[in-house]
Amino acid sequence: MEKTRVLIIDDDKVLQDLLALYLKVEGFEVLKAADGRDGLQRLRDERVDLVLLDLMMPAMDGMAFVRALKETESPPRVLVLSAAGFGLIDRDLRAAGVRGVVRKPVAPADLVRHVRDALAGPV
Repeated sequence: MEKTRVLIIDDDKVLQDLLALYLKVEGFEVLKAADGRDGLQRLRDERVDLVLLDLMMPAMDGMAFVRALKETESPPRVLVLSAAGFGLIDRDLRAAGVRGVVRKPVAPADLVRHVRDALAGPV
């Protein structure tokens, strides 16, 4: 059986590596991208079940990525990681199909729980 694949899109390499470690320990296969453009290219080349997405990035930010993702065939589920406040951004993201917004920093067990919750249920 294939492992669940998670694409982490974040311009913070240290955080990206830490999140990847948390997920790999729990049996997930992890791919990485430095920004939204790189993430869209990875999605063209790879099967991905869930995207962990930062909002504030150079080249293409998280909101632009979510908008572009809606134009792709069979888009994966998306879970946003953000140090920013929620409110209107959270509502806009959920309206765009994002499964949830998680505040950074996030504890390993909480991250895994949010990922599993985002993967559960209908597409």
